[in-house]
Amino acid sequence: MTDENITGHLLMLGYLAQFVCLQFLGENKFCRPIKSFDMNTVESTLGIDGTQYTSYYLLIAGEVD
Repeated sequence: MTDENITGHLLMLGYLAQFVCLQFLGENKFCRPIKSFDMNTVESTLGIDGTQYTSYYLLIAGEVD
């Protein structure tokens, strides 16, 4: 992937994330993007092989009691 085409991919991830959030939302539910995170910590916590996949965009979702 080059610098010329990464912008389109990042925009697509943003649109997809917004779609997922809107589909999940409901009474007593939340879904938000995580703006800043440590990639190594995320990959380790979620068991992601950093040589095969990269975490570019994360969402946090849940229910409120």
